[in-house]
Amino acid sequence: MDYLREFYLRYRQIISYIFSGGVAATVDVGVLYLLTEFAGLWYLASTIVGFMCGLAVSFTLQKFITFRDHRMDVLATQALKSFVYLSAINFIANVALMYLFVDVFHVWYLLARILIGIMAAIASYLVYKKMIFNQY
Repeated sequence: MDYLREFYLRYRQIISYIFSGGVAATVDVGVLYLLTEFAGLWYLASTIVGFMCGLAVSFTLQKFITFRDHRMDVLATQALKSFVYLSAINFIANVALMYLFVDVFHVWYLLARILIGIMAAIASYLVYKKMIFNQY
């Protein structure tokens, strides 16, 4: 048990990032699926709505759980940085890659979204850590 505790303490931030990102990804993909399959929206429109929902969940969980940043005086600045550094770039990349994967390579839209999400998660961790929730 001491080994598990040591492992968790050493990798707590990465474990929390993966957990928080998983919750956000579930919201993102869930909204995409529900809107596409049940509301009949075009998969790219559903991608946009799902992305925005997942983004809100991700920012909140990353701030308070992963990076344990409870400072409210910098919330607006962090949210703006998150939007500029992550959202704008990720949004364009997500929609463009969804189109490429689905319409060009004929990958099932849900699998495409999951693969794109994994790629974005790796890059986003570094941006969150170095540019948004840094305490320097």
